[in-house]
Amino acid sequence: MNPPRQLNGLVWAGLLGTLILGGYLVANLVELYRGDPGYNWTHRDMRLALPETRDALELYIGGELLQKHLERKGLTATGPDGTPYPVVEQDIRVRLNYWAERRADLAVRAIPGALLTGISLACLALGLYQVRQQRKKS
Repeated sequence: MNPPRQLNGLVWAGLLGTLILGGYLVANLVELYRGDPGYNWTHRDMRLALPETRDALELYIGGELLQKHLERKGLTATGPDGTPYPVVEQDIRVRLNYWAERRADLAVRAIPGALLTGISLACLALGLYQVRQQRKKS
């Protein structure tokens, strides 16, 4: 009876690396491509004042920047009792969606996982090739 043939270290390293690192890569890619953009808003209790969003948001009303309307006191709102009042900058709060930044972060985090998964697959392929060559010799 022939002794059982063992797999070499490259096969084991390739298998483990592919399963572990490949799983990490797949998880990152699933979140990257199927993630919920609606989940990445500024928290409701942490809404930003209008000046804090100048680098991320420009809001136009009738083709004119919102801040211009506010400077002229050209906007009015109606209070709960029905009385109109001029809208001032302090009345406006903004929630931003950070999905684009989140996706960029996920894409960057997927790069090392992809590299290491590729190396693991190469180890697996090389190890299987060596096992096949050894079996041909015996």
